[in-house]
Amino acid sequence: DSFTVRVDDHNGGIAAQTVSIDITGTNDAAVISGTSTGSVVEAGGVANADAGTPMASGTLTDTDVDNPANTFTAVTAGAATDHGYGTFGMTAAGLWTYTLDNANAAVQALNAGDTLTDTFTVTTVDGTQQQISVTIHGTNDVPVIGGVAASNVTEDVAVDAGNRLNTSGALTIADVDQGQSSFAAQAGVAGSNGLGTFTLAADGNWTYSADDTQAAIQQLGAGQTITDSFTAVSSDGTASQVVTVTIHGTNDAP
Repeated sequence: DSFTVRVDDHNGGIAAQTVSIDITGTNDAAVISGTSTGSVVEAGGVANADAGTPMASGTLTDTDVDNPANTFTAVTAGAATDHGYGTFGMTAAGLWTYTLDNANAAVQALNAGDTLTDTFTVTTVDGTQQQISVTIHGTNDVPVIGGVAASNVTEDVAVDAGNRLNTSGALTIADVDQGQSSFAAQAGVAGSNGLGTFTLAADGNWTYSADDTQAAIQQLGAGQTITDSFTAVSSDGTASQVVTVTIHGTNDAP
């Protein structure tokens, strides 16, 4: 901008001077509003068969006296987040998306009721930043049970001092949910046919004991069998395994 200054000495002398002023602009920060939080749910169930809610999205707006409104720096979907639990994308119009990585170990370790937080930052075209925060909710993953779930005893063979037939085994359990790789302990549980009792420790070790003198066992002939079983259940209640003991008969002398 400019203006002119004139000086008159009243003796016929007049002088003029133009004064110029340069106005230098500065960046006015954009004002961002809209949705800056979201939530997703981890996949769970058996082998992540329950897909959960793997995506979240929202729209931001901005007001900027220096630039067109609602103009953001676009980010191609699949960009890394701050904590690496998922990926994000951003459009120039302000739509952000978040995709959860269900293969991430920290995500899969979440129990029902547990949460993690992931964040990422988007910017307007003038560089004003906005952090987006996404809450990740855990779900219950069904454990995988393996190990020894069957055993055999034989009437009148290897009977202990109390006339009891005994056997044992060990189940294994693997649960990606943190602290859930265990069983619900059981003690003195009657078998399905009432022939003996089972015990189960939290680590999967089980035992079986039956009275060898009971009629149901003594009446078994050579080649005949009868079974007794119980059900082991994971500590989170989502998986189970039937453990079966087969009792083999022998030929009793008349």
